[in-house]
Amino acid sequence: MSALQMSMFHVFTNSFTLWPEAYECPKNLTTVRFERPVLGSVFLFFGLLFIILYIPCFIAIIKKKSSAPVYQMMFALAIFDMLSLFVNSVCTGLFDMMGISFCHYPLPIFCLGAIAGGSWMAGCLTCIMLALERCVEINPDFPLEFLFRKRVFPFILFQAITLCIFHTAAAFIYEYMQFIEVTPKIIIASQFIWQWSNGAVCMAYLMFNRTIRNLVMKMLIPKHIRERLGLYIGFDEHLAVEEACATVSAVVNAARATIKIDNFVAPC
Repeated sequence: MSALQMSMFHVFTNSFTLWPEAYECPKNLTTVRFERPVLGSVFLFFGLLFIILYIPCFIAIIKKKSSAPVYQMMFALAIFDMLSLFVNSVCTGLFDMMGISFCHYPLPIFCLGAIAGGSWMAGCLTCIMLALERCVEINPDFPLEFLFRKRVFPFILFQAITLCIFHTAAAFIYEYMQFIEVTPKIIIASQFIWQWSNGAVCMAYLMFNRTIRNLVMKMLIPKHIRERLGLYIGFDEHLAVEEACATVSAVVNAARATIKIDNFVAPC
């Protein structure tokens, strides 16, 4: 069985047809459907939730316009994660709800799987690069420090752990599945871990990355609401608050001084 014949290259060079020896389905499976509405709804819900949270983070990364390697990797990782979430959460959820399997639509599902597989591998590589960048932040004498000399606005350690732990868990369970008898529970668990390996990244940005969180809040929450809630974001807003407080303090001190003078001067 050739890996090339099981790739998108074979599809592109053979009139968009799959290799029949590997992907031909029994005829009875092309009509039978196994609907799982509850499981599909859960996949779809978390997929949409993660994508909705990820989009403003992605826009904030673009608006940051930073040339630092860490932001360039975050930009690439966001693309890979959202592509993966579209396949492993949105499409998977819809397929489960409607009972669609590979044998119903072989070519579209094969293409979706190729996109998800490529995004998974590229996302893992990007996470490894981010982990190396974190090592450089912690230890400037790290051997690969020269790759990240232009770094600015570093993540904190918790963010790095969140970025990597789900990818590590998903990679481990997929490797483990090569040596054991795979049960439906293991398949579902691996799917959830894969889903969270992509969705947890935006959660880490919003929880641990103050720069991204502030940019997202600035985009989504109007300024008058933020002022009412005491959410002053950015140097300019903090400076404005400090100047306002200084002005009020000066007025109060001047008023107090006038009162003291009036008390001191004897009436005529």
